Amino acid sequence: MSATIDPQIAESLILHLLEKGTIVDADKDKKFGHQVVLLATLVGQEQFTDTELDAFLADARSLANQLLG
Repeated sequence: MSATIDPQIAESLILHLLEKGTIVDADKDKKFGHQVVLLATLVGQEQFTDTELDAFLADARSLANQLLG
């Protein structure tokens, strides 16, 4: 992944999650890298306690299992 965030990709990912737009056409690895950086940034800003972080990760794992299952 490039060290540079493409604002157009980042914005389109956020708008897509908010159901207000579509994801721009980009390499799947580049989109995945942006998702990881955005998630890490947003989670970091929340400053979860250990218990809150564990709960967040459990919810994320459950959602991922539903989407992949």
